[in-house]
Parts: sequence; structure tokens; C-alpha cells
Amino acid sequence: SHGEYCAAALTAAESLLGIINQVLDYTQLENEMQLSSRLELENELFSLKDVCDELLDVVSSRVNVRKVDLTIDLDRSLLTNEGGDMLIGDSFRLRQCLTNLCDNAIKFSKDIGGEVVVKVFFEKKIAENKSEDEQLMKDLVIEVIDNGMGIDPEKHFLLFKPFSQVNSEMARTAHGGTGLGLAITK
Repeated sequence: SHGEYCAAALTAAESLLGIINQVLDYTQLENEMQLSSRLELENELFSLKDVCDELLDVVSSRVNVRKVDLTIDLDRSLLTNEGGDMLIGDSFRLRQCLTNLCDNAIKFSKDIGGEVVVKVFFEKKIAENKSEDEQLMKDLVIEVIDNGMGIDPEKHFLLFKPFSQVNSEMARTAHGGTGLGLAITK
């Protein structure tokens, strides 16, 4: 029917737009790095919980299509303290990195009973000979874990290289993608 053709065309157009955006974004990042040897990041106050909520909104359609169980596990300290989830940094780039990591995890989790967990927690730094403020510093740790088959350690070197996919044939035919998501994340 006409409706089915339109739906298929819309899906293809959205997929193509995603690919174009990734290529443009990677090119922009590469140009910035070549010009100044560093990436300009924003330094603004943002809510980590908001970033996680936005992440769920962005990847929810992929989760539904693959029938993957996605959980975001926020450390209690980020939820109980008033403003405990407020950080200073670039929320757009953080969300972009998390989206790319989650997209990969969703794609490559198990076909039946697929699970993806995003763990967000603080890890205390061991700071010797530092001021009191510096001793209070903590590292924000975000882990994206899936229950897929994993990656052969011999192919780990391919993970963050642009346009490369660890299992190119399977990845391109079954999962699509540009091979840029992890390169942009790096």
C-alpha cells in the first residue's frame, strides 16, 4: 500500500540522514583537531540525570526495534543529594558519546534476551600531596555493558578507527552504520 511505501521511504531517509550527520560531524571534529590539535568543549553547568533522560529518548526507538532491555543505573549519590547530579562540562558531547556507545551495545547485544546496562557512578581519586579541594575530586565513570558475543581481543585495535567495523560483513549487512560512531566518541 501507499502507506507502507511512505513508511519505508521515511525509514530509509532517516537512516541516510543519520549517516550524513555522522560523516559531517566526524569531518568537523577532524578539522578542529587539525587546526588546533584539541577539541573545543563547552564548560557549562548541566544535570547528569537530564542527559540520561535525553539518552533514553534518543535510543528508545532502537531499543524497541531490537527488543533490548536497556537500564540506566545512576549512583544513589547522584539522586539523593540536592543538585548532586550537577556537573560542569559539555552535555551535548557527553550525550553524543553515550548515544554512540549505546547504539553499538544495542546493535550487538543478544538477538533474544538482549540487555544493555549504562552504569553511572563516581570513583574517588587517591590524591596524595594535594589540597583539600583536590582531595575531594572524584572521577565520573560511565560504563556501557551489553550481553553480546564480545570482540576478539586481536581485533580491539579496530574499535576506534574511522570507517572500520570489527566484523565488517556482519555489521554492515545486519546492523548498518558507518563505522564512525566509536571514532567520534574517542
